[in-house]
Amino acid sequence: MRIFIAVLVLILSFQSWTKADDISDFEIEGMNIGDSLLDYFSKEEIKKAKPVTNYNDKKYRTLNFVYVKKNFETYERINASYKTNDINYTIVGVGGIIVFDNNFEACSLKQDEIYNEFDEIIKGKKISKENKVLGDKSGQGKVRQTGVFLENGDLVLINCFKYGKKFKKERNTVDHMRISLFTRDYNYWLINIAFK
Repeated sequence: MRIFIAVLVLILSFQSWTKADDISDFEIEGMNIGDSLLDYFSKEEIKKAKPVTNYNDKKYRTLNFVYVKKNFETYERINASYKTNDINYTIVGVGGIIVFDNNFEACSLKQDEIYNEFDEIIKGKKISKENKVLGDKSGQGKVRQTGVFLENGDLVLINCFKYGKKFKKERNTVDHMRISLFTRDYNYWLINIAFK
């Protein structure tokens, strides 16, 4: 029931995005692209956040605020990205996570529901595809992506992730939906540089 309520709140919150001109008008748990992480977390909380360590290139850093105790309204977990050498921790990517462990079908249904809501609210180049999960060598992992490229190249993504059992154990992760906001430059780095 909690997942349904969280997703319903999420869908209803999209209604406030109808006047959004660019990615900085969007928010996840109040966090906007271009804001400082210091507006939402203390330096101590930022230090406690778990970094994503599988990037080969170190231009950007992503933190998972899994172990930081916050009362998020819609999401169970938050991740945020910034340039590694940025002392202001300016957000270039932010994602909200809702757990759908061992229930990829339910995640996909909610994803479609949210994506359809997006289709009515945001105009841009729509994307929809399914890929294997990077790093999950079992072949069981998959990610179902939907989203919208805004006119300036920024990106809103709605992904459902399903992982193999071994990958889950190694990475201490669960199947989930992630709704993400990425700047054009950060998205380019993720696709073309981060894992090379």
